[in-house]
Amino acid sequence: DRATLEFRQFPGGDFNQPLLIWGWVKFLGLLVTHACACADGVSPFPAEGSEEELKRFLRLRSDSLLLAWFRDVRNRLPKPEVAVLNMKQRWEKHWEQWAREAQEIRSQFQPPFSKLLSACKSWRRIFQAASGMKAMFPSTDPVWTPLTQRRVACESFMQELYKAISSRLKHHIQLLIAAEEISRRCSLETLVHSVLSDGRLRRSNLVIRELQAAVAETMGWENCPEELRISVGELGRKGAELTLDYARNLLDHCERPQRCAALANAPTAETVEMEPGPAMEGLLLWRTYHELCAWLLLPRVDEVVPLWAGLARRGWDSERVRCLWSRLWGDATTRAIASSWFAAKK
Repeated sequence: DRATLEFRQFPGGDFNQPLLIWGWVKFLGLLVTHACACADGVSPFPAEGSEEELKRFLRLRSDSLLLAWFRDVRNRLPKPEVAVLNMKQRWEKHWEQWAREAQEIRSQFQPPFSKLLSACKSWRRIFQAASGMKAMFPSTDPVWTPLTQRRVACESFMQELYKAISSRLKHHIQLLIAAEEISRRCSLETLVHSVLSDGRLRRSNLVIRELQAAVAETMGWENCPEELRISVGELGRKGAELTLDYARNLLDHCERPQRCAALANAPTAETVEMEPGPAMEGLLLWRTYHELCAWLLLPRVDEVVPLWAGLARRGWDSERVRCLWSRLWGDATTRAIASSWFAAKK
């Protein structure tokens, strides 16, 4: 989430313009490179904070394409007073949007969960905007008034988030218990059609991550009642262990010796619509491995060490995973057929 937060604040503007993004990436890369060189004493620090000194410092004149990008970006910049006005207007709209959605939640006895998720997105946008505004407006500026005027509503909304996380974790754990048992006891075909195909487990995981990010990026867990905070922590640990058990079971399915024969007998492009049977084993195997590569083995930065430590306790170290990857990835024909087949099934 930290990396995602930083990327949302990337100054590229319009991501549909690849040259604009290229320029920012190269510009920032040069800035870091030359700054490190200054810190190491290889080159001198800029003499003054001017545009010409910046061009000299980054040696922009030696790169005509990057220099053209720099001029284009400079011409796009609005006047300072216009930029400040636009920032304030966006800030007010964020608050109005969140206040409207939070009021709808409070006014209903059991509001749809989709409304809470929508309010979460608006809530996060407020704090994302605030992180960029702190450098522009002092703490005494009237622009920060909503933070104090709506303090009660903000704290009430955070309580809703805490309770929602607890509720969704309990639901998610029930899904994990079922998925772990099916993946441990049943065949590959049953696993794919009963657990992987409907995507409920993965969607549930994404919802919980979004709720957790809404807490972490805003007012944190400080105002969460201690009993509820302890309960959420225990549910999180239980969910993490079940997720690791589930991932281990999927890895075990992929590694079984008979899967090699399945890859060799996988259907051709002309026979992908055939009835389920031995020839379909390769496609089911790739669908299972895709579940691992798409999210189970793609943790956030702060989850990398616990994830691989947990898998190692279950007999799966990085070398064993690498060997499985090499064997599966080496079968390019089945991989291509599986990709097109499952894409057609969506």
